[in-house]
Amino acid sequence: MWPGSQPLGAESPRVQVLPVQIPTARLDASSLPHEGLPTAAVLTALLVKYLHVNGVNATLDSTDAAAVQYTLQCTVPRLTYEVGQGHPATRSYQAELDCLLGEAATQQTVWKRSLTQRYDKEVWVDWMTRRPAVLHEDDRIMYRECLVPLWDAMAQSVGTVLISRQQASLAGSRNVPQGSTER
Repeated sequence: MWPGSQPLGAESPRVQVLPVQIPTARLDASSLPHEGLPTAAVLTALLVKYLHVNGVNATLDSTDAAAVQYTLQCTVPRLTYEVGQGHPATRSYQAELDCLLGEAATQQTVWKRSLTQRYDKEVWVDWMTRRPAVLHEDDRIMYRECLVPLWDAMAQSVGTVLISRQQASLAGSRNVPQGSTER
């Protein structure tokens, strides 16, 4: 079966994913996100998808707050690409993702991580051939080379931490001595 194609069991950790935050005030003016880059809603839905693939019962709504064990809050401090001049022309793509996992009941932080994905490309021009410009080519490269690997890596990290916490919890409950039945 394909990863994520099996339904998640009731025992899998349940996480409420808060909307991804993109603070534009922290981005410098020369590298503000371009018009084709995804919105916060798209980035949040993408994170939920990758969490599901990695065995985490992720949800966006808070209607069933009692069933939610954890909350995941993520921020995108940088989502940019820059086009350099000269020959060959260079393009640098960069995405950063900071996530914080907390227990839903206590709001206590149990894990946090920051990841960065960078992709650099040199563009050589063939003066003999004229190719038409591909619409939103830089945005597609950003998605394929930065966003997808970064979101997948973060979802794997979240899944690993939740599974290890779940296994530690199960091991702790098995080691609790029960009352003796010998007479």
